[in-house]
Amino acid sequence: MLFLSLCTCCSLSLSLFLGTLRIGAFNIRAFGRNKMKKNDVMKILLKIVGRYDLIFIQELRNMNNDTVDTMMQNVKPTTREKFDYEMTKPLGTGTYKEQYAYLFRSDKISVKSSFVYDDVGNKFVREPFVITFTSPLIDVKEVTVIGIHTVEKNVKKELDELAHVHQKITREIGHDNVIILGDMNVDCNYCRKKCQQNLFIRKDSKFQWLIADNIDTTVDNATNCTYDQLIITGHQLSEIAYNGQSTISVDCLKPAYLEQAAKQLYPDRQQSNISQQPLLSSPSSNQSQQSTSQSEPLFTKIGPENK
Repeated sequence: MLFLSLCTCCSLSLSLFLGTLRIGAFNIRAFGRNKMKKNDVMKILLKIVGRYDLIFIQELRNMNNDTVDTMMQNVKPTTREKFDYEMTKPLGTGTYKEQYAYLFRSDKISVKSSFVYDDVGNKFVREPFVITFTSPLIDVKEVTVIGIHTVEKNVKKELDELAHVHQKITREIGHDNVIILGDMNVDCNYCRKKCQQNLFIRKDSKFQWLIADNIDTTVDNATNCTYDQLIITGHQLSEIAYNGQSTISVDCLKPAYLEQAAKQLYPDRQQSNISQQPLLSSPSSNQSQQSTSQSEPLFTKIGPENK
């Protein structure tokens, strides 16, 4: 089962010396041309996209550049800013395939490179999608984002392989300022506590998991699962996360908005109220309390008058 996830529940906010970048991920659940024709669905989607400077979209279906261009044209009137995108071809080893996309504000983010990971040996059903960007708003030269939507029956194998992906990519790009994010299905029936504890990417201390294990990132009343994750590596990002200045924060959208979004995007699911509780996972509870900030007001229009 796939649920309304990360960016409609939790997101990573990078607040650095020169400004703020908000980065999130969203499993949009089999989003294709039929959903694009539904005004209520598009209205919700545009609000979600407009909240972020860079957002990793999962479960696009049968999309081409023309259809995404049309969606991007609708984003601009909502946000008053220009968005651009990078999108993959359909990914998957069977008949079911999906696409990934990064949508981003082109005035705040310059993409240096983007590519689908070369999965020698077919360790992934859907290969990770990697993007490296620069921004004048942050005091980090480059940031690389690795986005993935794991397959439920293959969670441990794919997450273990992510550690090798990280090693290979950081060696190639020459830095370790990396954010790994997406619907990883890393909880409940797909990867319970013992599975989580034995993950290479969990045991290696260089991987900082930002979403606490007790956070429900679904909108289904029947579940309480932390399927989605944000993981950071690198000395610079780790210092920012745990320096007590709340410069990296993880926040939740307001429950009322979650319910509205769930009704439109996931009509077959029961919606749940997600409580506003501390989300940031850290080496100590004291650090977690210091590093977690309150959610900002949501979905104010972004324009010159309120930047």
